[in-house]
Amino acid sequence: MTPQISIILNTARSGLSMPGFFNIHHFKFTIDALARQTFKNFELIISDYIHDKRHFDWSCFNRDLGFPIYHVPITHSIYKDKGYCAICATKNNGIMYASGDYIISLDDCCTFESHYVQKVLEAWMQHGYFVNALHVKEFGSTNYRDSNGNPIRDCRYQILDAHKTDILINNFNLYGYSSFSLEAALKLGGFNEMFDGSRQLEDIEFGERLKLAGYRIALNRNIFVCEQEHTKIASDPGNYHGQYPEWWMKEDDVKFEPNLRCNGPIFYILRERKPQDWIVANKHGFYDHEKKKIDPCFMLEGRICKSSGVECNWINQDGSSLQMKHPDANLLFTSSPIFDLSKMRDEKLQIKETYRVR
Repeated sequence: MTPQISIILNTARSGLSMPGFFNIHHFKFTIDALARQTFKNFELIISDYIHDKRHFDWSCFNRDLGFPIYHVPITHSIYKDKGYCAICATKNNGIMYASGDYIISLDDCCTFESHYVQKVLEAWMQHGYFVNALHVKEFGSTNYRDSNGNPIRDCRYQILDAHKTDILINNFNLYGYSSFSLEAALKLGGFNEMFDGSRQLEDIEFGERLKLAGYRIALNRNIFVCEQEHTKIASDPGNYHGQYPEWWMKEDDVKFEPNLRCNGPIFYILRERKPQDWIVANKHGFYDHEKKKIDPCFMLEGRICKSSGVECNWINQDGSSLQMKHPDANLLFTSSPIFDLSKMRDEKLQIKETYRVR
């Protein structure tokens, strides 16, 4: 049976277990939450940056979960091949293997109540909007708190409070725990892989294009995930309560190359384009007049970034800009990611069953 929903778990995290749950692998934590769902017509696609290095015993699930799991590698990203973070490529890769009409995106180390998937699906089918779930931080089974003792939660709760509403449509930025239809993802070319190489703005940019295309994104106070604080466990065994699991010893922590650049100028340059020239991602690279704006960074007024209003952290001591001066920065000019997401998905679906693990 073709699943109605494809749940994509994007991950680059190694097998380190989570503080507060010292013997629980972060895959099992989230998969157990999915196994508790009241709605089960979905598949789980784990799009894994370290697929070839991953050691995980899928037989640890000694019962029928009620949904299939696919563990898929990322093979199309030049940034991933060079060791840079590749968030957009990881998410697009999951979309390429998706069979469901609707997509729910998760990060690892998260859990949620048993009606979560059903609530997200109903929001789309009954009200026509894509849920962008809020999140709260946890440490073990308790809320994770800041230095003032306050629970750490999604800053967008403040927007809901300010508007005195439980549901808000479009008036916010899209962040990590997003959902959208497969039709929308393919129409827009997925996430823009020009943003890979750095961790900045990729989800916001995708959300802005969804809105531009006429789709509605909603925050709902009652639809949220709990994300475990997942810092690396200290190497000192005295700080680890219990025996190290075997899988912990096998997997190396991921070490990305340093961020290539600030993505702010890229985001604002794309937004300056005509809507019909921006709305579809990964279609073509920068135009010549756009390259001149990026090098040097056109967002700077002295040392202040016009987009953030704070001092640029890409400035040398002599006041010159580091923007786009990284040895690999010219990848954006010479090898911009250009591909057709729909065609690549057709190819991936042909080999999808190869990667089924449950």
